[in-house]
Amino acid sequence: GNGDLVYFERMDGASARAVTSSQGKARAALLLGVPTKEAQDAIAAGKPLPVTITSPPAGAWEITIGQGGLPIIKNGKAVAAMGCGGSLPANDEKFCQAGINAMGSK
Repeated sequence: GNGDLVYFERMDGASARAVTSSQGKARAALLLGVPTKEAQDAIAAGKPLPVTITSPPAGAWEITIGQGGLPIIKNGKAVAAMGCGGSLPANDEKFCQAGINAMGSK
């Protein structure tokens, strides 16, 4: 995983902010290898976050630390991620998990 957008779907009426943040959440989950909620909670508590960093490619791209991004783990390594935005943060995470679950059933 290098942070490149592979697939994106936008529902009618989704805000521009949700579009940007959902992509940033996926990148953060891939980079950190943990759900973005864990990173958000660590920031709020002022505590360190043990992570396995997936080295990003050269260049700058936005990451978003906020609930709604989940890594896709294969053989103990984050190989991809999914980010969702535009709903309540807890719902964004549920939608991501549903998408990941759906991919696993194919």
